[in-house]
Amino acid sequence: GNLTARRLDDRVLWRQRLDAATFLGAHDLDGDGAPELLVSAGNPSRLHVLDPGTGAVRFVSPHRPRSGVAGVKVGKLIPERRGLQAVVWAHLDEIGYCLSFDKGIERAALE
Repeated sequence: GNLTARRLDDRVLWRQRLDAATFLGAHDLDGDGAPELLVSAGNPSRLHVLDPGTGAVRFVSPHRPRSGVAGVKVGKLIPERRGLQAVVWAHLDEIGYCLSFDKGIERAALE
């Protein structure tokens, strides 16, 4: 499938090829003043971080929960670090994982 962003006049801004994509939120993950889009996509789904202006995929989580991504909560969990952290969990997994974006989107790391 395609994830498509449209302008208010319905013109297409961008399209990104992502299967079974679900929009999870928009947050300034790396603290640079511009939001990034959080999307789950794939089968099973993984977390993708997209540029909202171009639709470019900037990060795909290397972790593939066996049942796919069920949800993401974003917040400032580590106050001394720049940016935010994202806690990701799946339906069938008891323990999720936490990603930190203090070194940039492309260099997100597990905490």
